[in-house]
Amino acid sequence: MKKIAPILFAVFVLLSCEDNQTTINISTPYTLDESFEVGIPQTGSGQTNFNETSSHDLSQLIANYSDINSVTVNSLTYQFANFSGDTAGVIQTAILTINNVTVATISNVNISQEAANNTIFQITDAAVISQIQNILETTSIVNLQASGTVNSSIPMNFTIDVHLDIEAN
Repeated sequence: MKKIAPILFAVFVLLSCEDNQTTINISTPYTLDESFEVGIPQTGSGQTNFNETSSHDLSQLIANYSDINSVTVNSLTYQFANFSGDTAGVIQTAILTINNVTVATISNVNISQEAANNTIFQITDAAVISQIQNILETTSIVNLQASGTVNSSIPMNFTIDVHLDIEAN
C-alpha cells in the first residue's frame, strides 16, 4: 500500500498538468477571383489606354488571417472573356500586377480570338509565385491592377478575369 499511494499521486499530478500540445497546421484552400471590365470607346487614333484596379482584404476571406504561417500559391491565371466589338482589336501592351509585382506582361494579343478560344494563361514563373507568396504572408491587402494599350478605332468591351488559388496554413 505504501508503494501504491506515491504512484497514484504521481499519476494524478501528471494528468492534472497542462498539456503543451503542438499546433497542427491544416492547409485551407482559398480562391480570389477578380474580373476587370474594360471598355474601349471609338477613337480616331485607334489607340486607347486602360487602367483598372481592385483591392481585396484577405482577412475578410480568411477568418484567422493573423494566425497563418505560410501561403502557397497553387494557381495564378488570367483569361479574356465577355468580348464584344472590334474582332481585330489587339492589346498592344499590358501588364497585370499584384501589389506592384508584375505577374504578366501581355503584348500583341487579339482579344476576340483569345476570348473565343477560352484561353487560360497560367503564371508559372517561380520567382513571381515566390514574391506573391511572400506578399500574402506579410499583408492581408491584395491590390490588383490591369493596365495597357489597346489598338482599335472601333468600340469594344471585354473582361480580364484573374484567378488566384492559394492555401494558407
